[in-house]
Amino acid sequence: MLNLNESFNCDCGKIHSIDTEILLSSGSIAQLNLLLKKYYGIARIAIVYDKAVSETAQKALEILVKNGFDISEICYEKLIYPTKADTERLLNLEDNVRFFVGIGSGSIATVVRYSAYLRGNDYGLIATAPSTDSYLDKDCIFNDKIEYCTSPKFVIADSEIYSRCPEYLVASGIGAVYNSYLSLFMLEYKKAIYRGKYCMTVANDVRNLLDNFTKNYETTNNQLTYLMTTLLKISLARNYLGSFNSSSNAIAYLLSKGENSRFYGENLFLATYVLVDLYTSFLEGYLVDTLIPADYVKGLKLLNLRLNGEYNYSKEKFVEYKEQNITAIGYLIKEYRVDFLKFLKCIDNEKYAKIFRRCYKDAGYWLGGYIKATDLLSVTSLAGLICENSLYSYMKKTGFLEEML
Repeated sequence: MLNLNESFNCDCGKIHSIDTEILLSSGSIAQLNLLLKKYYGIARIAIVYDKAVSETAQKALEILVKNGFDISEICYEKLIYPTKADTERLLNLEDNVRFFVGIGSGSIATVVRYSAYLRGNDYGLIATAPSTDSYLDKDCIFNDKIEYCTSPKFVIADSEIYSRCPEYLVASGIGAVYNSYLSLFMLEYKKAIYRGKYCMTVANDVRNLLDNFTKNYETTNNQLTYLMTTLLKISLARNYLGSFNSSSNAIAYLLSKGENSRFYGENLFLATYVLVDLYTSFLEGYLVDTLIPADYVKGLKLLNLRLNGEYNYSKEKFVEYKEQNITAIGYLIKEYRVDFLKFLKCIDNEKYAKIFRRCYKDAGYWLGGYIKATDLLSVTSLAGLICENSLYSYMKKTGFLEEML
């Protein structure tokens, strides 16, 4: 169901669609002027890019100038972890700028998306690397705060462009794909503990997408195109599923704030690898009994199954136990422990680790001296303070992370 440029009538009762045109063919940057004329005619366009992708930016500029567009050009020297302050240059552009074209990957997409939203403009993106699953997003994250915006009008993913990206950006894309397992796990967790709702059809499609990626990536003829397509489909699913982040995002964010940090997506892979192991260790042996009568919750769960999900035991009968009640949450986690472990143990961590390491010519040799195990655990412990309503925050409150340290 996760087909790019297609809407579909879902089993959940919704029509899933997104107002974004996606161009995946080689040489598709040549259609940039046609896309803009389709929506805006001849207007003033802001071209926004990082110095690292100047060659692609110059190509886009030549196409637009040749076709009669007026251009405002914004070049960032080195935009890695954007802040709201980085958007000021875009917010202060002339009033007659009607459209933004961002050229880059995750960081450029973030500043363009937020600036366009605040100005009331539309925007499009030219993807220069298969490094992020955020190209189709309708929100952006500054530090750990989510700002809701709009999705782009178009995304150009031209293989002639992104095939020239450095190896660490490809590894970052692998990290984003791998992390999507924990994003799905977060949806499962919130459904079990907090009565969260999401589209099961889309979630299952994402799970199949991730499993197939593990099986097929190393043998496919064009790995970068396969990676880019997978990332765009995950980004599409994020629009359909709403909240689609995991606690590993918080760990990667804190790792990225350290000295001599690697790229965010690389840190995201490390965070996911560690967190899958921590979740599994916690669920296999750390949980203790609570004061909540077992027959009460188990009986209501059975009733829910008997009535094919029409009876929500949490909403109707468990309301007196507040979500913040650590004892109540602990019991529910224990009740769903087998389901959670089944999900986690289906993730092929070693296969993803192999794919990740092979992105580098030295097979990821840098990993050996990047960060000490104790420092990594310290960061993971701190991240537990900013992961609200998650299994990770519960683990922090129980003292499990401190015991690991």
